[in-house]
Amino acid sequence: MMSASCNDCGPRAMFAVMAIDYYIARRGVYDRDILRHSGGKYWFTGGWNFGALLTWVIGGATYWLLAFVWPVPIGAALPTVVVSALVYWISIKVMNISVEPGTKSLHLADGRPSAE
Repeated sequence: MMSASCNDCGPRAMFAVMAIDYYIARRGVYDRDILRHSGGKYWFTGGWNFGALLTWVIGGATYWLLAFVWPVPIGAALPTVVVSALVYWISIKVMNISVEPGTKSLHLADGRPSAE
């Protein structure tokens, strides 16, 4: 029986945010700055990444609409991931989140180059 609650709305959108952020925006490169509690390049606006938050809201709404209001034959999960990925891709372009091409990934704990 289908319920009107939406426990599955957010995870699909967050999957898209994490995938686009890691593979497209940052090209698989994070640095030690990600381990900081506050400040730094991963701090965004007071600790909030509003592009990711907007993506989560739009993705949740997309899932809810396609699962409960206008059910589609392919289900709501795949369209939600696609819409969320597109929304977050646009937000990283607007917020200019990127890594220079050719940047090497370092081991986060101690700054050693990662084994490839």
